[in-house]
Amino acid sequence: MHGVIISNFQQDRIFYVNGNIPFIELYNSELELIRQIHGPDKLLAKYRIDNGNSICFNKVIPYAYMCFCTSINYIYLTYIGDNHIPMQNNVEDLPTWIFKFDWDGNLIESYSVGRYINSISLSLDEKSIYATAINEEKNPFLIKLSLYENQD
Repeated sequence: MHGVIISNFQQDRIFYVNGNIPFIELYNSELELIRQIHGPDKLLAKYRIDNGNSICFNKVIPYAYMCFCTSINYIYLTYIGDNHIPMQNNVEDLPTWIFKFDWDGNLIESYSVGRYINSISLSLDEKSIYATAINEEKNPFLIKLSLYENQD
C-alpha cells in the first residue's frame, strides 16, 4: 500500500491521499482532522502473508489515487478506481481520471483522460496539465491535456 502527504502551508492544509483505497484525509497544520473523503468507488483490498514474513495484496491490487500536482488554490489528483489483476490485465490498460479539489477538500472538477497516465504537472497558466502516458510498446510519452470548467 502506498499513500502520499501533500501540504500547502499557505492554505493551512495537509492532505493524506491513499494510493490503494479511495480515501483522502484533510488536516490543518496542527494535524487536526478537518475532513475525510471516501470514494468515488469502493475498492476492497484483500491481503495474504507472503513467505511468512511480509503482508501483500492477495491476487488483486486496487489502484486509487496515484499521483498529484498542485497550485496555490488547487490540488489535482489522478485516480484509477479499478483493480489490477496480475497475469490478467496490465496497469497501463486502466484509464485515469483527474480530480481537481480546492484545499478545503471540495471537488471542483473531474476530467476523464481515457488512458493510463503515471505523472502530471500543471502549466504555469493553470490551463493545461502535462502528463506522461504509456504507449502500446510500454514507452512513456508526453501529452498535453487542456483544462476547462463546466459551464452551467
